[in-house]
Amino acid sequence: MWLEQDYLGDRLSVRLGELAADDEFFVSQYGSTLINGTFGWALLFAGDLPSGGAAFPLATPGLRVRYKPAIPLTLLGAIFGGDPAGKRTNLDPEKANPSGTTFSSSDGVVAFVEAQYATRLGSHANGLAGTYRVGGWYHSGYAQDQFFPTSRDILQELQKLDLSKRRKGDWGGYFVADQSLRNAEAGTVGG
Repeated sequence: MWLEQDYLGDRLSVRLGELAADDEFFVSQYGSTLINGTFGWALLFAGDLPSGGAAFPLATPGLRVRYKPAIPLTLLGAIFGGDPAGKRTNLDPEKANPSGTTFSSSDGVVAFVEAQYATRLGSHANGLAGTYRVGGWYHSGYAQDQFFPTSRDILQELQKLDLSKRRKGDWGGYFVADQSLRNAEAGTVGG
């Protein structure tokens, strides 16, 4: 459940409520039509963010702002609860926070920013439709230290791994390109 208000002739949009980041961030328009391992929330976020991050089915309280300064540019920014399960727990995240309304600052917050550039808008524009997205995210809470082997003996490295080691702050970036390769009138459309 969320509320959305548009301003400036729909150029500015503010959404507040129970939000999932995978509704608007790091989305590929054609990803579900192709043989693709990311039919939704990418493993990058699910593996790095506590409880998999604010993504279906674990939305969190949040605020999203979308601004369209000029055609064809769209800017997005949002802040979400840092851990959909609430306080750190070993329970299944859906069981730890069944209402999905936990927004605790002790779990940190996750902020996303994204810029989108559309190469064709409207049915009368020339050229092939395409959307390019570049974005990033930052989680202010604690994250599990990621394992990166430093030698060729991975078994030896695994024995030294300390699963209790946590680091403050986690971040990442991404790029998504959706580009039509052929006009719909001429046949199929692909990305």
